[in-house]
Amino acid sequence: MGIRLLFVLLLAVAVSRAQPVEPGAQAAALGGSFVSQTSIFSARHNVAGLAFLENNALAAGARNNYLAGNLNDFYLLGAFRQNFGTIGFDFTYFGIDAYRQGGLGLNYARQLSQKWSVGVRLAYSYNSIPQESITRHLVTADAGILGKFERWRIGATVQQLAQSQWQGRVEEVEPIVLRLGGGYFFTPQTSLTAELFQALNAPADVRLGLEYAPADALVIRLGFATARPSVGFGVGLNLKSLSINLAATWHQQLGLSPITDVVYAW
Repeated sequence: MGIRLLFVLLLAVAVSRAQPVEPGAQAAALGGSFVSQTSIFSARHNVAGLAFLENNALAAGARNNYLAGNLNDFYLLGAFRQNFGTIGFDFTYFGIDAYRQGGLGLNYARQLSQKWSVGVRLAYSYNSIPQESITRHLVTADAGILGKFERWRIGATVQQLAQSQWQGRVEEVEPIVLRLGGGYFFTPQTSLTAELFQALNAPADVRLGLEYAPADALVIRLGFATARPSVGFGVGLNLKSLSINLAATWHQQLGLSPITDVVYAW
């Protein structure tokens, strides 16, 4: 393998591992502790959470990784309530000259009762090194369950449960990810979430998040994750049918990553 190709491949691996697979400024601010939440961003954290959405919703956002000018992620999500459940999609993209990656997910979630829901997600992902004409493709599936009670939320999901191998010059599989967590509402304005995130090829990640709403239109968030380790913080602004979320995460070695997104519900 030539030196140039080796350098590009090492860059691709480093960048791809630095990219978030979990879109959403709210989730980032809560340290990634999101498996028990009910949000449009549940599509990428626990698809069962989509079933409890009260409205249709569209979301769009971006993340800048470590204040590097060209390391940006973009994402777009949609969720639509139907008589038979909630259907939706999620799209993510990251690209620089040396490396590109993206994915598209199709989602379905349904309430089993007033308190329980289940969901499934089918996803396609790709990554490529354009200068070396290397492109790989992957198909995966997720499944999740969520319980929503008066003060408690309980969620569990298995991600990348079923998958093809990456198809391309290098073939490999992605690790199965297990996520289990819960949330407790001390008051309607204050909640604490906790999650165990376990990728089968990496140490367990314990995630904690705290959310407080001092006013109807304002939410303050703080979170922490142990495996990276990293700290998250942010705010949410609720303006009738429009929500604006601002957040940032701080990685001990790599620094600050700001995230922002907008959600429109109707």
